Amino acid sequence: MSKTANIQLLIIDPQNDFCDIPGAALPVPGANADMQRVAALVAQYGDALAAIHVTLDSHNPLDIAHPAWWQDAQGNNPAPFTLISVADVQEGRWRASDAQQQAASLAYVQALAERARYQLIIWPEHCLIGGWGHNVQQELAQALAAWGRRELKAVNYVGKGTNPLTEHYSAIQAEVPDAADPHTLPDTGWIASLAQADTILVAGEALSHCVASTVRDLADQLGADQVSKLVLLTDCASPVSGFEALGQAFIDEMVARGMRLAHSDALAEILPATVTMYRPTGPNELALVRASGNKRWPPRLPEQPIFYPVTNEQYACEIAGDWNVKQSGQGFVTRFKVLKSFMDRYTVQCVGGGNHTEWWVPAEELEQLNDHIVGRIEVTQTFPG
Repeated sequence: MSKTANIQLLIIDPQNDFCDIPGAALPVPGANADMQRVAALVAQYGDALAAIHVTLDSHNPLDIAHPAWWQDAQGNNPAPFTLISVADVQEGRWRASDAQQQAASLAYVQALAERARYQLIIWPEHCLIGGWGHNVQQELAQALAAWGRRELKAVNYVGKGTNPLTEHYSAIQAEVPDAADPHTLPDTGWIASLAQADTILVAGEALSHCVASTVRDLADQLGADQVSKLVLLTDCASPVSGFEALGQAFIDEMVARGMRLAHSDALAEILPATVTMYRPTGPNELALVRASGNKRWPPRLPEQPIFYPVTNEQYACEIAGDWNVKQSGQGFVTRFKVLKSFMDRYTVQCVGGGNHTEWWVPAEELEQLNDHIVGRIEVTQTFPG
């Protein structure tokens, strides 16, 4: 069983419509650069991530927080960013465009007032299912796809917002959950998988709304003793313009509860340190590595008392291109990472001067080394015979 830390990345609503790029319906200043930083993080540190979760704001045009849902006495829809109160609905300043939804609409704004989190605000139509605005920001989408291919894992996409009768800022639950609609209620299976993490890195948009609501609800679900698992990447989340105070209030509140803060370019201070090593190998051993999902080295043969990864690629290439090709017709150079805390027990050995340095791991300790591999074993060079 792996001894590596369980580090998960939670990316909240990293969609085109929230990025400050042409064509976005609800651009958040700084969001596009935020997502570029998240993409770089996935590319650089992806092998250390046990899982990546991406929430997707997902709406239809007819939604209680979209203009078409409401109209005034003259039949006009509200402008984006209009606030609608209980009194507005009770006194007829705003009413449901569909008269059959009037009672439910009043009940909704009343429930919001009782919960005292947000007042109903009308947003521009955004993140419409099937449209460009619903898609993940391009550079991040590419990084996520590359991560899936490289790590042989699927990104966990979590939709929210399809129930038109409630806002759904939080990915954990709707603003006013509907007991008859499980999509508005906490997903206990997903929360359980997040609870397995040692660290949950959080990024996304917008800091003032969906990030804030999701993190608050997730913290409540995890419990007070696990809030310290949450690490907000402060350079990977931005507030909606005009709601900067809400974003800062969220940070202040959650830091007081135990949430940590970090920058995406300083993750080395949070992620466990690793040692990169190289291993020259032949086709038979490589086949066994691939059979393990590129996660483990096979046991040594009786005549192989030592497992010796080397410290640099050049030395590994010399061995693979010479000894492995002569022995097997092909040679390969592999690269992998192991937790430094494990490798500190071994001394680097110099076996011929220059860069000919390697670690000597006793065969009986190889399974322990396998348990401390971070990410996958990758082939970096091939030498045909």
